[in-house]
Order: sequence, then C-alpha cells, then structure tokens
Amino acid sequence: MSALLAANSTLWAANRPPPFPCLIGVETYGRLTCQEAISLLGDYLERILGDRLLAALEAHLADCEPCRAYLKTYRKTRDLTARLGAVDMPPELQSRLRTFLRDRIQRGEI
Repeated sequence: MSALLAANSTLWAANRPPPFPCLIGVETYGRLTCQEAISLLGDYLERILGDRLLAALEAHLADCEPCRAYLKTYRKTRDLTARLGAVDMPPELQSRLRTFLRDRIQRGEI
C-alpha cells in the first residue's frame, strides 16, 4: 500500500474505492507517471493541490514536454468553454428529461 493510501486509509470504508483513485501508486511524491500527472491537472488549475503533490506535479511537468503540452491544451479548453457561458436547455428537452427521470425513479432504478 502506498504511503498516501496508508496515511488516508481511515477515510475510506472497507470495500469502497478510494475517493481519489488517480493517486493510487503515488509512492513517494517524487516521480509521477504521466497518467497520474494528467489526473491532477484539474486540481492544479483550480489551485487546490497540497504542497507535496504540487511539488511532485511541477517536477514532472518540468521534465515532461508531452504533459506540458497536455496542460496547455487543457487550460485553453477550460478557458474557452468558460467564455461560452451556460446554454439554456430547450423546453421540449427539459420536459422529456423530467419524464425520463420521473419514470426511472418510480421504477426504483435511480
């Protein structure tokens, strides 16, 4: 079990996956895989990573051009979609969605 999982094991109930599955396998915070680094980019851009993960991610990004390119694309996509704003759902679709959800709830499927 990684040091991260061991430190946070009291937060997880038995037979439940950890809340941050992207962190499984992060043993030392010294070297992240590209997959681990990419899974942290949202939190990185929101500035909510802890100091140790932030340092590990920044170290990875310093040495990994593909992940820096991915971050640049991720950041640009996030910024562009934020500028678009919310789009109203057409009334017909709202009605169909309500009916669909109500039927599923009544059948006990959700």
